[in-house]
Amino acid sequence: MLLAWSIGVDSFFILRSSDVKLTDFYNEVAKRADTAGTKINAAETKRVLSEAFALLAKLDAADANDTIAKGLAAGKKKIGGK
Repeated sequence: MLLAWSIGVDSFFILRSSDVKLTDFYNEVAKRADTAGTKINAAETKRVLSEAFALLAKLDAADANDTIAKGLAAGKKKIGGK
């Protein structure tokens, strides 16, 4: 299974899901989120993601999966997927 994730049309982060470490994911998000307009540093990005995962952990499995599915659908639209 592959994990394909992107915030830009030109750039993709693709690794085998078994190779993706949480730190790798945090670092990739931090790198892409820190733009001239946003100016967010890696520590802030990691803190936000950590809080997002903590909130998801408090949900029951069905609600957590629904929330994640909605986020993935929004991300797919952002990169031009259907």
